[in-house]
Amino acid sequence: MKTYRLVSLGLLLSLLLQPMLTSLMAQGGTEKVLVKSFQLEGLPEVVLHASGPVEVRRWQSDVMRVQMTVYVEQATETMVKSLVQAGRYNIRTEALEGRWSVTTPGLQREVLRNGQPLQERISYLVFLPDNTHLTVKSDSSASANANGAL
Repeated sequence: MKTYRLVSLGLLLSLLLQPMLTSLMAQGGTEKVLVKSFQLEGLPEVVLHASGPVEVRRWQSDVMRVQMTVYVEQATETMVKSLVQAGRYNIRTEALEGRWSVTTPGLQREVLRNGQPLQERISYLVFLPDNTHLTVKSDSSASANANGAL
């Protein structure tokens, strides 16, 4: 009989504590890595509109690859997955005036959680083909040129 009560008590405690533990785990945040690759089709210049730090690595390929790492504070994996599915982090490429423009238009929208703006950190790792020039423009309208690494 004592064993039955202990098991029942343990089961009851785990059911009561599970929502609290899930909430505590979400306090740390969630990270997601998204990748988009595209052909440069002979255009030697790319403008990347970035919402965070950018690291550039040269490689011998005719494909440019943008790896975006998103960290959302106090978010569950499910919440970040929903943001991804809603298109918040979609990378858009467009050939304009003889160069590629790479943007993430979904980041222009403010997302609120419990009435507060979503706290996210975004960084980029760009694999840039040799003989391609990259200009990085940040959200603050400052720009930097990269021929190797930023």
